[in-house]
Amino acid sequence: MTITCWAPGCRSGYDRRYGERHFFSAPRNGNRLAEWNRRIPRQGTLTPKHKLCDLHFDSHFIIKSDDFTIKGEHVSLPRTVWRLTDDAVPTIFPNLPQYLSSKLPRKRSTTGRIHVASSPKPAKLPTTFSTPDSQEESSHVQHCSTVLVTDRNKRGQRRKLKSDCKYCNTVTARLYQRNKQLRTKNRQIWLLRQDIKKLTMERDSLMEKVSAFERIPDKSKQILSEVLANVDVQSAHGNRYSREWIIDCLLIKCKSPSSYKFLRQHNYLPLPSLATLTRSIRNLQPKFGFDSTLCLALTDKLKNFPVAERRGVLMFDEMQISKHIDFRQDLGKSVGFVDLGSCTTGEHIQQEGDHALVFLFRPHMSGWIQTIGSFCSVGATPSAVLCKLIVEAVILLEKCGAIVDGITADGASTNRKALKMLGFCGKKNAVCNKMLNPCDESRYIYFICDTPHLLKTVRNNLLKATMFLVR
Repeated sequence: MTITCWAPGCRSGYDRRYGERHFFSAPRNGNRLAEWNRRIPRQGTLTPKHKLCDLHFDSHFIIKSDDFTIKGEHVSLPRTVWRLTDDAVPTIFPNLPQYLSSKLPRKRSTTGRIHVASSPKPAKLPTTFSTPDSQEESSHVQHCSTVLVTDRNKRGQRRKLKSDCKYCNTVTARLYQRNKQLRTKNRQIWLLRQDIKKLTMERDSLMEKVSAFERIPDKSKQILSEVLANVDVQSAHGNRYSREWIIDCLLIKCKSPSSYKFLRQHNYLPLPSLATLTRSIRNLQPKFGFDSTLCLALTDKLKNFPVAERRGVLMFDEMQISKHIDFRQDLGKSVGFVDLGSCTTGEHIQQEGDHALVFLFRPHMSGWIQTIGSFCSVGATPSAVLCKLIVEAVILLEKCGAIVDGITADGASTNRKALKMLGFCGKKNAVCNKMLNPCDESRYIYFICDTPHLLKTVRNNLLKATMFLVR
């Protein structure tokens, strides 16, 4: 009768081309038979009459030889009929998908386990054992039939020792729980380290983005700040803009209203509406005279500048403007009358202004220019009033931290007369082009002519002349 393998997909016994195989009968024990039937992926019920070949068992489940010790010598005789171990189960099915095969863990070796039975004679204890701390544990070890031994396998792992002693089992259970808790804590530590590693990488990435943000121009930073400030606003009516950005938007609108409308409609820039700009203009409170708020800001600005960048020239000029009286509701007064500060006289206080006088400060080694005050007058500002305003402007700049080295203006008659009142003289035998600084007598303030106006004056005189005298 031909013996065939009952495993699915196996051709052992059906064809001799597959070679000679060893066959094993299914176990008669009900529990083992059920285990075999569970592991074999085949429909039907396995019975003790069925056979399985050696291809479906791991090598450590098959006994291929018998070992004997004859006169102290170890002898191994190969078996003609192979036999299975008592715990053998089929785990390998080469003709089926790989996930249907499984490998059982190897049985741990019993080498090194020590069990000392109770005996009236003193037993020889191993060299390493657990030392009890209390007197109760010491008496227990003396009367216990089992000794707890600290033993390790070949991999260095601790191995559990079974005992019939209740106390030893309790200690072993506690030790197992402690080791389990230790493994759990180590796992948590490992997970936390992984989280720290991920957070470190995210921090480095954010630092690179921040460093890149710091390298962009200041105006680009301002635009990004305005965008981020309004990114969570649910309605366009809730947008808020900084004062500096509104002033920049006013400059853009003055340059080109059509471009401003195009940029705002297509959201290229976070530009406020025209109504917002109108309200911002109304909220401004321009007034004539020296602005105290502006002087405080100039003081903070010059505080961090080196001395070389704080030296500059005071410039003033006068221009003609159109007459216009405007009533400011926020101030509760009319604007457009003559206003020369503390030098305004009673005869001019109710007259409409048609000239504006502006004072500027420009450093020698910087490109910025700062207006420090403006005044309104009828016609050209009187020389006496202009002289007082020049001295007041110099004192104000010196208090703000600026160093005034010179005064420059065009060649208007009132300007020349005011400079003469300060000490300027252009006579051939009495030339004087400087005055003492009212805030520091060790320094001088020099009068500097406005070169473009000198060239313009020469040009005009040449055009007017009809005859030239050559010497």
